[in-house]
Amino acid sequence: MGRNIYFWIALVWTVLVGVACLMDASTIPSVSRWNIPGKDKIVHFTFYFVFSVLWSKYLLYRLEWKAFQVYLLVFICASLFGGTIELLQLYCTTSRGAEWGDVAANCSGSFLGLLGVSLIGNKKK
Repeated sequence: MGRNIYFWIALVWTVLVGVACLMDASTIPSVSRWNIPGKDKIVHFTFYFVFSVLWSKYLLYRLEWKAFQVYLLVFICASLFGGTIELLQLYCTTSRGAEWGDVAANCSGSFLGLLGVSLIGNKKK
């Protein structure tokens, strides 16, 4: 179960990100005491940072690929997932909109998450 735990955590995280990004904006609680500029972008960055770390850890154990190939696959999937979410926000919700800044935050989070995983190292057991 040890290696599969990454799969289940990554899958749950992916579903939570999708749901959170497609929820009606009025149902998201406002954190007015923290008036941080760009906090929405920080959230997007964090979502995709964690997304990429979890999926890369799982795939590095699961696939017999070189690390760079796994990182590239995860980055492409994260970018496509984030882009799809933005399009769904634009076309399928009434209270959310698509923003290029969100896409940039998603890709930046994914890239830095993968960079962190690669710098820390991945020793297969």
